[in-house]
Amino acid sequence: MNVAFEKSLRISVLAGFITLFLALFKGVVGYLTNSFLLISDAIHSASDLLVIFTASIGIKIASKTPDERFPYGYYKAENLATLFISFLIIFAGYEVAIEGYKKLYYLPSLRLPYLALFTTLISIIISYWIAIHLCRIGRENRMQSLIAVGHERKIDALSSVFVFIGIILDYFNFRYVEGIFSIGIAILIFKIGVESLKDSIYALMDYAPKEAKKKIVDLLKKQKDIEGFNEIKLRRSGPFLFGEAKVFVKKGLDISKAHEIADRIEKEVKDRLRDIDSFVIHVEPHKAKIVRVAIPIDNGKISEHFGRAQKFLLLTVDRENKRIVKKDEIKNPYFKKRIRAGLACAKLLVNKGIDVLITKEIGEIAYHMLSDEGIEIYSAKGDLDETIKDFIEEKLEKMEKPTKVKE
Repeated sequence: MNVAFEKSLRISVLAGFITLFLALFKGVVGYLTNSFLLISDAIHSASDLLVIFTASIGIKIASKTPDERFPYGYYKAENLATLFISFLIIFAGYEVAIEGYKKLYYLPSLRLPYLALFTTLISIIISYWIAIHLCRIGRENRMQSLIAVGHERKIDALSSVFVFIGIILDYFNFRYVEGIFSIGIAILIFKIGVESLKDSIYALMDYAPKEAKKKIVDLLKKQKDIEGFNEIKLRRSGPFLFGEAKVFVKKGLDISKAHEIADRIEKEVKDRLRDIDSFVIHVEPHKAKIVRVAIPIDNGKISEHFGRAQKFLLLTVDRENKRIVKKDEIKNPYFKKRIRAGLACAKLLVNKGIDVLITKEIGEIAYHMLSDEGIEIYSAKGDLDETIKDFIEEKLEKMEKPTKVKE
């Protein structure tokens, strides 16, 4: 069993035993002291056992290992448990409101007031203590049902506070105050129940948490090796989030490099959002509207040798409108370099921010370096003007491998 589920189940079972003890303790003392308030509070605590039992069942089912029938796991069982608990909380609010109304007309006849007060005080302390632990562990492990039970335990503690006040008022023969307080508690219970109901319905309908999505967007914006992203999808299932996103990389980027980027981003997302169970990055090639193109040339013609070309023709091409925006030439300072001229030229083009290379030949080292940087490499066909025209019309053939093994 997952550690989070194991810890949550353990605290819910402990809460169940403590609640059972409190219900019996308050019931016995209420009978001995003839305190209608204490007996009512005992009945309220006993009804809470159903809430805790429901949460425990939901957590137990949700902890099951994914299988063929439920490949994404049983996590939503915990959301279903929260949904049921929400209705129980709302019903508890209704009962408290009815009891509050009845207490407006209740005539007290209390015995042993100090024992009743002591019992109520013990109930307040224990209920609040277990409520704090339930909410803390629920938040730590993203267990909605556990948080809902924690809120219910806080209500029980608050209810005992008003029982404590009511016993004192009973002792001094005050009327109405306890009933008014009880109705006020009922309104608070309704509010908590409705909020819990809303959260569970959102989770069951695959609601995407805005805060988690914002964190992922911020993380993706900082990625320098992607060209953009979209279609971020998140859904909550029990205590966990499942998600996916589409990222765009340079069109010519090597597939293994693209997978490395995807794996790294997935890991960063999981490190940043602790409740992410699965996050998948889909890599897509990015087709930029404006690209910078380099063509090796000699005397106005396409050079036969990439690394030995005298110059590079640099074009800024608007792919969408199929036109050349800007044209320029730079000298190749490495055309007389004895070895690794191609590698030196590849580094030069990378530094110039080139997106596309059109060449007749290229060596292995230069080819792989440019590919790793996401630069598209195309085979030059025909004369210079014809080659440029074919590129703009998207008729050039992409070079899938270097033309020679050694440079």
